[in-house]
Amino acid sequence: MVDYHPALSALYGIFRELQHIPVSIPLKLTPEVWSEIPVLKRDTLPNNMDGNMVYELSFDHNRMASSKDEWRWQRYMSSTRSGFKGIRRLARCSGSYKCTNSLCSFHKQGRPNLTHFDKASACKFCGNSADFVPCSASKVWEFNDCCQSDYHHGYHTCPVIVKPDEKAVWDDIDCLTERLIDPYLPKNVKQKVRKELHPEGHSFEAVQLLKTKLDKKDPLYIFDMNDSRFHSDRPTFVFSTSQEKMLLALKMKRNSKFPLEKEYYHFDGKHGRVRGMKTLTASVFHPLLGKMVRLAVMHCKYEDSTNVALFWQLFNKALQAASQNPMTTFQPYGYMMDEGGAEWARLQRECGEQEVEVAKSCQFHYRQAVNREARKLNSSTSKFEFKKIANTMLIANSPSAYDKVYGKMVAFIKEKPTKRSFFKSWIDWWDERKQHVLNAFCSLPFARTTNLSECLHSSWETTREGKAVAESRVLC
Repeated sequence: MVDYHPALSALYGIFRELQHIPVSIPLKLTPEVWSEIPVLKRDTLPNNMDGNMVYELSFDHNRMASSKDEWRWQRYMSSTRSGFKGIRRLARCSGSYKCTNSLCSFHKQGRPNLTHFDKASACKFCGNSADFVPCSASKVWEFNDCCQSDYHHGYHTCPVIVKPDEKAVWDDIDCLTERLIDPYLPKNVKQKVRKELHPEGHSFEAVQLLKTKLDKKDPLYIFDMNDSRFHSDRPTFVFSTSQEKMLLALKMKRNSKFPLEKEYYHFDGKHGRVRGMKTLTASVFHPLLGKMVRLAVMHCKYEDSTNVALFWQLFNKALQAASQNPMTTFQPYGYMMDEGGAEWARLQRECGEQEVEVAKSCQFHYRQAVNREARKLNSSTSKFEFKKIANTMLIANSPSAYDKVYGKMVAFIKEKPTKRSFFKSWIDWWDERKQHVLNAFCSLPFARTTNLSECLHSSWETTREGKAVAESRVLC
């Protein structure tokens, strides 16, 4: 080993130390370093100042507290410069630590741990020793009798540590305390959760519990149900009937030699029976009882083709369960429905074209449509003439008689085309459905002319009002 002169060894050590000083840091932090930086006057320093900055603060006897920021500085040291007679102090940034363990739980959240370390510089999450990251930032304080100046030099490689506002923390604690001591809070939270789970106020859990109990008496009372939030392959619905009603529907079969063999199957939808749901009903007029009898009811979200098709499928399944014959199908004397596209389209698809031929539409709704269209005319004479022709189209007893009346309607529209042209689309719409509603094209004798499901729906309203009156009398 070669021995060097002590002076050369000292110079070599100084050279090695100078190699570790970054080129961007001047050896002396004098005002010339910030000669081109504008002076910013503030009451306090920003917490995250970075880069070359100069701040001028008003004089405060508590010098260091007034110029405090959130960076982690080493203990300051006294400093001097030529031309300045006040107090001057200098501090370097302490640097930071970084956990480089890729298996650290903090690192798995998306970024490494830069702030949470113990006194031994070990990560608080994984326990591994952290790597030290040096920081070249510096800070200079200059205090005189009238003001104080703070000089910041360099950019930080360490994260800023922002301490929470103690007053804001206590305000949050007071607010949380007031909420926790609210006696109605648990009740309100339960109601909120219940509303989120059941926005319409319905509980499928309660219906399922009821079905479990009713199945012991009659498995058709609640034949099938589904909550689309948990089983999205089918829509939300509840289908209910009974063994007795399905046996009654079996007696409606054509040529069954029962009193119901020539009674019509009435189908309609009711809005408002159940909140947020539509109620599809199947019913029949019982000649011995002299009233409408409900055969099946299905509560669903929409009265569309999907739910109407599901109603037909469940109705036939319930018939097969009641008759204990998987080949049983529903074939009544005729069908009575409104002119809804979903009902007619699904009847043809589920039952066949031959069943559409024995289906009828409600003439009461036709007369309602006539009255609505007549109100669009200004002259009372024109209204009377339009109603007379439209109602004659309904009661015409043969196709040729209907064609004759239809010609009169066309002539009525052409008489004043500027005022009556809108009737053309209306009359064409009903002409396409003449097989359903007009007497001239009825294929069955003694065919029904009105959808009596409306009577059944009215009885629901009457029962509800009567119940309300009875409850009010009890309360009084």
